Amino acid sequence: MTRRLVLSYVLLAAFVLLVVELPLGLTYAARAQDRLLADVERDARVLAGLVEERVEAGDDAAVAAIAEQYSAQSGGRVVVTDADGVSVIDTDRPNEGPRDFSTRPEIEVARSGSQATGIHRSVTLGQELAFVAVPISSGGALNGVVRVSFATDEVREHVRDNWLRLAMLSALVLAGAASLGWLVARWATGPVEQLEAGATRLAEGDLTGRAEVDRGPPELQHLAVTFNDMAARLEDPNLDVDPSCVLVLKNCG
Repeated sequence: MTRRLVLSYVLLAAFVLLVVELPLGLTYAARAQDRLLADVERDARVLAGLVEERVEAGDDAAVAAIAEQYSAQSGGRVVVTDADGVSVIDTDRPNEGPRDFSTRPEIEVARSGSQATGIHRSVTLGQELAFVAVPISSGGALNGVVRVSFATDEVREHVRDNWLRLAMLSALVLAGAASLGWLVARWATGPVEQLEAGATRLAEGDLTGRAEVDRGPPELQHLAVTFNDMAARLEDPNLDVDPSCVLVLKNCG
């Protein structure tokens, strides 16, 4: 019985933890991702504003300087293309010549005049990236595209750390629930075991057997009094037991 009571406490605590902590963990992960994308979007829009006139004027050197400065400070990758989707600068490959990015889905979306935002896994780089691509336009005319991307490793690490903290908290709560369950179980089942021991002694012919129950639920203590009264009558049929003897260990004479 003790095991069953302890298990019930642990299962109840585990259910509560699952209901509470799972949404917390998922919410934290979603918000961390949203914050990353919001930061990248802000940076991409700022960069688009900074390089707009220079892209329009064809000042590739100035565009490259702005992109490389931002990349060095933030650790992000910046790709700036012209209106045809050909790179003006790629901070990950600054010494390579122009590359055609026009077939990239996010560049296609940005060239159509919309913003492209998302997270995808780069097969080439072998890592997950958060990206934002925004059009560079002036007077309704498309001049180019700015794409900013960041590896999500740091965000994913924070999310993993959060899940780890929740797991450690769950372990502590479950350990506490198991300890509390054991204490309650012992408090509740101890008197039952004592009653069983007294009944066994009577069954074996020991009429002096008594149930020494001085703790536990009031109902079990009352049952122990009744049991001891019965045992006393069996031991001495002529014994007149005082009904006022309600304490198990009280010597009623």
